[in-house]
Amino acid sequence: MRKKILAYYISSKLHVALSLWAFCQVTALQQGGRISLSLQLAIFCFGWAAYWYAHQVVPYYYKHKQLPFLQLFFTLCALLAGVILLRYQPYSIQLIFVGLGIISFCYAIPFGPSMGLRFIPGIKIFLIAICWASFAAVGVCASTGSVTLMVVVKSILWVVLLTLPFDVRDMDKDAQKLKTIPQLLGLNKTRVLGFVLALIIIFLIDQTVPISNIQYAAYVVLALVLMCYIRMHPKRHLHFTSFWIEGIPLLWYGISVFSLIFY
Repeated sequence: MRKKILAYYISSKLHVALSLWAFCQVTALQQGGRISLSLQLAIFCFGWAAYWYAHQVVPYYYKHKQLPFLQLFFTLCALLAGVILLRYQPYSIQLIFVGLGIISFCYAIPFGPSMGLRFIPGIKIFLIAICWASFAAVGVCASTGSVTLMVVVKSILWVVLLTLPFDVRDMDKDAQKLKTIPQLLGLNKTRVLGFVLALIIIFLIDQTVPISNIQYAAYVVLALVLMCYIRMHPKRHLHFTSFWIEGIPLLWYGISVFSLIFY
């Protein structure tokens, strides 16, 4: 029963949508900001709708299968809620969300099994990183009034670091023409790349995070991620990535909030 509940929770994309929300929250906290509730909910709803669309709606559509009612219902509800919440945001933020919506639609186009930006060799991981970093940048800008290039770069590198284990998991399943980083470098060199990215992130944390306790929280999470890199492998159980690694931003947010209690 527990396994079925966990499998349904993961397949519902609630876990990844919550992780996106938590990642944006942490990024704002690192800059001393707090995202408004309406923007938090908009990020969550649009993120959830985007993942439902890419992983549920698109496969059913191009296979000419009828989409289950609940999947269609949740996608439309999340999208509608996001649009309503977006009305409370400035026009600049609305335009950014529209741009991200266009990228999400083009990421996987429902007219064929290999149509969309995600099938262009080598760019899938960077599309995901740019979208997540854009949501995070919007949260920072809305809560602090500005966002620096270093914060954006740091967010992109964090997402790449968190996404590489998923590409490792799929390196034997993905078509070779996709040329994902693990397919090009192999498992061991991908691990090395992860450690190099971690060193750059440490430098950027030192330069962009003014609150020492929040810095320490980021270092703890970074150490946890690198431990996962040591253990990652294409044959690891699906839950290793889809639950544990996917949930790292949620843990990170919890540690960050807890660290502020002692600030």
